[in-house]
Amino acid sequence: MPKKIFVGIAVVLSIGILAGAVGFYLYQKEVPSLADAKPAATLTAEELYSEFETSESAANEKYLGKVIEVSGKVVSTENRDGNVSVLLSADSDLGGVQCSLDSTYREVKVKVGDELRLKCQCNGMLFDVALNRCVIKD
Repeated sequence: MPKKIFVGIAVVLSIGILAGAVGFYLYQKEVPSLADAKPAATLTAEELYSEFETSESAANEKYLGKVIEVSGKVVSTENRDGNVSVLLSADSDLGGVQCSLDSTYREVKVKVGDELRLKCQCNGMLFDVALNRCVIKD
């Protein structure tokens, strides 16, 4: 009986250690930059917002989870503890295109009124169209 308990405890500990190692690896794994990714589409912030406003399900089918290149005029900026995000104008009173910049852009100086071209991953629409991991294109 004690041998069965010992083997059971050893199996449970082995599974726990393996699960912890896999979790640690996934947590430490670096997310690749979008700088070299090929965009699935290139459009303006107004065009992107309009597509989501017209048919969110069709726009989700086209853009959700994909890398897109979007350009537009900055209407607001926010820097929370080094996490920079900008809102691009969509010529709509209801919303715009919210772009969260990649973590490498902690000290970037983006001002209201700047014209930006960004490559981002599309995460759909809540009030604004949400784009993440954005990198600034030259």
